[in-house]
Amino acid sequence: MQDCRRCGVGITVEEDPRLIFCYATKRLIPAEQQLHGWQCLYYMQRIIEDGKPLSPEQHYLLKQAELDNKK
Repeated sequence: MQDCRRCGVGITVEEDPRLIFCYATKRLIPAEQQLHGWQCLYYMQRIIEDGKPLSPEQHYLLKQAELDNKK
């Protein structure tokens, strides 16, 4: 199962921490949809470098490059 709360392109919404904003799809993910069995193309575990996670934009660019290489 994939968990949007652990995805590198997911951003927790400060006003409502139960919501996740997906940087890749540009949409809000409500709590009941954050844990799912379907495969999201943009899902990736957070990457930590020098003790800090990469930004959602950096995760997105890495994932996009990975997807482009598969074509």
